[in-house]
Amino acid sequence: MSETLHATSELVTPGAESCLVCGAPIGRRFFGVVSPFIAKRIWNRGPFRVGLSRCDACGFQFFSRRLSEVEENRLYDAYRSPEYQEQRNRFEPWYTEKLHETISSPEHFTKRRAALSRLFERILLGRAIATILDFGGAGGELLNHLIPSTQTFVYDISGAPALDGTIALRTVADCKVHQFDLVVCSNVLEHVSSPRSLLRQIDEIVRPGTLVYFEVPLESPFDWLTLAKRVMQQAMLLVQRPLVALQLFRHNFLVQMHEHVNFFGNRSLDDLVGVQGWEIVGSGSYEVDVYQLGFLKLPASSLVWCLARVPGEKSLARGSELSSRV
Repeated sequence: MSETLHATSELVTPGAESCLVCGAPIGRRFFGVVSPFIAKRIWNRGPFRVGLSRCDACGFQFFSRRLSEVEENRLYDAYRSPEYQEQRNRFEPWYTEKLHETISSPEHFTKRRAALSRLFERILLGRAIATILDFGGAGGELLNHLIPSTQTFVYDISGAPALDGTIALRTVADCKVHQFDLVVCSNVLEHVSSPRSLLRQIDEIVRPGTLVYFEVPLESPFDWLTLAKRVMQQAMLLVQRPLVALQLFRHNFLVQMHEHVNFFGNRSLDDLVGVQGWEIVGSGSYEVDVYQLGFLKLPASSLVWCLARVPGEKSLARGSELSSRV
């Protein structure tokens, strides 16, 4: 897992009063539970109550319990290893070896890459992209050879070997040596305790004119797919892990803090990028996978994206304007 997860200088207490993205006062608060797996892996304890905040101004939702650097290290140490899978399966019987392998399989990335390639063909049309940095991209599986005739780099301190054709960079200092036409940050922001800190870290790497692309899952703790999944999981736990199920019944098991601690929509992702002072070139969402129910197709996995350009003179002026509006 990327060093980006360690940019947690702005930890939030359970009583946080403002949005982590736009700074507006928190409009609504809910309560959920830290999942049994996360509670055990990080704190070596059972599940406990946690707050969930929603900003009415930008729609950003986040669990109020932020993770420190030490806590994040506990969660992501040996991430996706056989030991990780075994521990998680003890609390989540659906997280099998087969599912574990599927998440990192070439077939999984084939779908992701195809969908992203189609989007890039549309939004990068006419732009010269000679160098790309995959920021927090493990071994570079998503971007390796995705855009023809480009040199691809990947920044990640997980130690994962880079694929042939991609150059691994291990520190921010290593990244600063190069000049990138495009920086891609895919499926990272939903994990980090301080989204603004991550953007400031990227700002140390980019130069005027660099394009920066973000994408995050389009999800909410309250969407019908998530709630349906929680009900089915609780039913499975009752049969296969009854003691775990009973622990969750003491809390609101429908809203669980797991690896994703942030939930973005188009507005909140745009606002986050705007706070940094970058010029938004375009934004939207796209489907990666669908459920097929007879003639009906339903989105199974969708991503929210935002493409921005670093201005000729870096400035937080736009961020100041945004803060004054909310």
